[in-house]
Amino acid sequence: MIMHSKLAEVRSSEVGATEEIHLRFWHWFSYDPGDYAEIQISAYNESTGDWEPWETIETIVDWSSVWSPMDIDLTDYACNTIKIGFLHITEDDVNIGAGWYIDDVRLVLPERFQETPSETGQADIYEPDDTRDQADITDLNEGTVQLHSFHQSGDQDWIKLYGSKSQVYTFNVTDAGSRANLVLNIYDGDTDYLLKRFYFQAECEKSISWTCPEDGLYYVATVQITPEIYGDDTQYSLEIYPSFTAEPATLELNEGASETITIRGGKGPYTVVSSDKSIASVQLFTQAGAFVKVEGLVAGTASISISDSSPDTEARQVMVTVIESAEAPPAGTLSKAVIVAGGGPYQGNALWDTTQALARYVYIA
Repeated sequence: MIMHSKLAEVRSSEVGATEEIHLRFWHWFSYDPGDYAEIQISAYNESTGDWEPWETIETIVDWSSVWSPMDIDLTDYACNTIKIGFLHITEDDVNIGAGWYIDDVRLVLPERFQETPSETGQADIYEPDDTRDQADITDLNEGTVQLHSFHQSGDQDWIKLYGSKSQVYTFNVTDAGSRANLVLNIYDGDTDYLLKRFYFQAECEKSISWTCPEDGLYYVATVQITPEIYGDDTQYSLEIYPSFTAEPATLELNEGASETITIRGGKGPYTVVSSDKSIASVQLFTQAGAFVKVEGLVAGTASISISDSSPDTEARQVMVTVIESAEAPPAGTLSKAVIVAGGGPYQGNALWDTTQALARYVYIA
């Protein structure tokens, strides 16, 4: 087993014994089975002058499709000096996920610093983001979840993003406050032309879809319908991610051969099922992106069902036809084969198609 860790330091002010304190951060992670992460804590023992052994307070497994917030209550450690560890653990094998990415680590005292927006005009963590020039870049193809509020009159929340041509993106607004009546505008990044406008009512949970017209830069601006309303109960959560696809929709392969299905968008983890495992077997990989390896076993047809974790998304069906292999040549017939290296058709192997093409050319020649 291989363990990797990095140390950083976050210091808070003195915390009283009765005060509530939380560890909060944002993270994205992708782990294969057997690999995981741990959040650990160690308290300083003033009587001995030593640090107590590390204690695991949270374990991270599987994978997330978007950046998400984490909140851990550390109130039990008030009045103590503590160390917090973020530990990445992976088995020493060939199946290695993308790992664990952490940002915006904070120690929060809610009673002192109220995080729910109030009439005092407290800004959310993304401020200032009131204009296109202040917008932070977001990767649409990875997805994002952001918690916003309107903390002052006329407040706007801008996001800058890159979209892919013909890709359908889903915008979810959830946890909207009772005074959050939103307008979401999508602008062309080059011309500032308004491409699409969506409306979201207070206390709503609503999803809308938008098809990106071209590869390029876009801006999303969220504003209050009534700009003079701000403060308490104007918070909302905005989630953006690529809509769920699985391609190609059909596969044809010989007995003993294998092909891949590429999964994009949606919310992980994914579930993959073959309607007839005796005809076509399936194996899901999520090391970099997500894809399914389909192996043809015997001649026949089978349906591959691929689902994401969203209850509102229908499963994607891929029809697989396995063709009976040709009979073996008679004894004594000269045969030939081309053996290649290159790692196989995993997601991100940009040379694999070229390797296969060259191998076919050599075989024919």
